[in-house]
Amino acid sequence: MARRMMTLRLADELVETLKERAEADAIPVTELVTRLLRRGLTEADDPRTDDEIVLLEQRLRQLEDRFEKSAGRFETLENLFTRIIPVFSRNS
Repeated sequence: MARRMMTLRLADELVETLKERAEADAIPVTELVTRLLRRGLTEADDPRTDDEIVLLEQRLRQLEDRFEKSAGRFETLENLFTRIIPVFSRNS
């Protein structure tokens, strides 16, 4: 595949993030940018991606709700045990 040189203006923090990520992945920055652009363009062309994100966000909210309810039940059990344990300790 032929390649062309292209000049872009990017924010300093974005350039630093690209450099750090490329170093962590042990690839050149050009390769990282190419991969990210390909992935982004592929996802942008795929309408399922937006639908999948919406479904994942809904699922995340459901899991967060279940976690909060479970945490509340745990606190209730913890309070119950805190009151019961001294009773058993006195009877021993």
